[in-house]
Amino acid sequence: MGLLRRKEILEAHDLIRSPLAVQQEFWRRYNRGKGRGQRRATVLGDLTSTVMRENGKRSQSRLRRVSEAWRQVVPVAYRLATSVDFLSGGELRITVESSAAKFVLSRQVRDTLLPGLNAKLSGLTISGIRFRVGPVFGEHQAQVH
Repeated sequence: MGLLRRKEILEAHDLIRSPLAVQQEFWRRYNRGKGRGQRRATVLGDLTSTVMRENGKRSQSRLRRVSEAWRQVVPVAYRLATSVDFLSGGELRITVESSAAKFVLSRQVRDTLLPGLNAKLSGLTISGIRFRVGPVFGEHQAQVH
């Protein structure tokens, strides 16, 4: 499947700006269900998938809000070197490209980043930020393809 087709599928499912982990899970499920003669879901299964879909939409919406706020509060020099991974229990996980960037940003959490995020996110409170070093996936990479 061509890269352009994959991008179209991600856009159709409103996942083009989702974190890499979300996209990877989507492709795992997408490829597993393709052409495999799946059994028809039961009524309970239909209900569960509907509830999970709605929860997923809310989570994605919340994660988009957090990502937008993050891009506004993170120093310009680090915008392309970071990406928002997920938010769970008030704790935000950010992937950074290098340990040097992780060191600098972790020193700014208490004084700058955390208060800035909470000020931008009305109705949502971030209690902590954890950084991990890894490959960064974000809009700047998505636009290159």
